[in-house]
Amino acid sequence: FRVTGLAHLAAVSGANLTLLLASLLWLAARIGLQGWWLRGVAVLGVAGFVALCHGEPSVLRAAAMGCAGLAGLGLGGRQKGLRQLSWAVVALLLVDPWLSATAGFALSVVATAGIICWGRHWTEALSGWLPRPLAEAVAIPVAAQLATAPLVAGLSGQVSVVGIFANLVAGPLVGPTTVLGFGCAAFAAVWPAPAAVLGWLAGWGAQALCWIAHLGALLPSAA
Repeated sequence: FRVTGLAHLAAVSGANLTLLLASLLWLAARIGLQGWWLRGVAVLGVAGFVALCHGEPSVLRAAAMGCAGLAGLGLGGRQKGLRQLSWAVVALLLVDPWLSATAGFALSVVATAGIICWGRHWTEALSGWLPRPLAEAVAIPVAAQLATAPLVAGLSGQVSVVGIFANLVAGPLVGPTTVLGFGCAAFAAVWPAPAAVLGWLAGWGAQALCWIAHLGALLPSAA
C-alpha cells in the first residue's frame, strides 16, 4: 500500500467520512428528504462515524476534515469548503497545538483541501458518463492522493510512480467498500444477519484493494 500510494486508504481519514456522508445524503435525497432533514442525516452520520471508530483523537480530526470536505463537494461549494476547512484547522489547533507537528494532521488537511478544490469539479466531469456515486468514488480518492503526493514524497523519501494509476483502478472500490464496512459495523450490534452479508461484501472489496496494491508493488520501478 505504501509503494503504490494507497496507504491513505488504510487510515481513518476525512475522505472516509466524506464518502460515507455523500452516500447517506444521496440515499436520503432519493427518498425525498430535503433541507434541515438532510442536515440532520449528516449530523447523525458524523455522530455514527465517531461512535463506530471509538472517538479517538484521529477520528475527531477526521470528522472535522470530513465535514469540511463535504461542504466543498456539495453543501456550499469550494469557497465555503475552504473557509470551513480553515475554521476546522484553527479549532483543532486551539484544542491541541501539538497537532501542528504531526504528519497525520498535515496529510489530513492537505487531502481535504484536495477534495474541496478538485473533488466536486472532477465528479461533475465524470458524471457525464458514469453514475454519480461511482463518479464520486473515483474522484474523491484520486483528488486526495494527488494532493498528498508531494507531502508523502517528502515524508517517505520516495515517489510512487504507479500511485495515480493504482488510485484510479482502486477508486471505484473505495466508496462501496467504505459504506458497506460502516453498514456492517452499524448493524453488527443490533442485527447480525445483515451485518454478516454487508461484511462479506465489504470483504471482497477490501480483498480486491489488496490485490491492486500487491500487483502494483510488483511492477518494475513502482516507487
